[in-house]
Amino acid sequence: MIYDYKQFKMSNDDEILCEVIEWNNEENDALIVRNVMRVVQVEDFEKGIRFYAFRPWMGFIEDPAELHTINSGHIIAEINPSKELLKHYLKSLKETTDQIANRKTARKNMSLDELQSKMKILDEDEFEEYLEQLAELADMEDSDEPNIVGNVIKFKPKGTLH
Repeated sequence: MIYDYKQFKMSNDDEILCEVIEWNNEENDALIVRNVMRVVQVEDFEKGIRFYAFRPWMGFIEDPAELHTINSGHIIAEINPSKELLKHYLKSLKETTDQIANRKTARKNMSLDELQSKMKILDEDEFEEYLEQLAELADMEDSDEPNIVGNVIKFKPKGTLH
């Protein structure tokens, strides 16, 4: 399968690299993309060196292969990435995917000592809620059904908000 990797400069000054799954057309302004990584650039002016790194473009997205839509009106420039940049991108993408897999495994394999340390930090109600969240995570990860609300963070404030 031939992948269509593109580097985009966005209207908000983000620079991203991604795999284009479906291009926009006359009827739809949206591109469908996956494996979207933002190019992070740092310069050391004293040494005259520029460093690049890749980070996931959108926060709280567990799976980089999750599909994104991009409004084509927000793309101000497009280019085919160089072979060297593409090589670095694919390596960073693999490292990110590996880190996510390791976190999921770590959550499933929490030791009793780790559980006990959580008990010391949280009060009884908070700990019970924490265990329920762990159980929900395990159920969602084991389920074949799509997780529609898996990226929602539960918020339960203590006391009154003003």
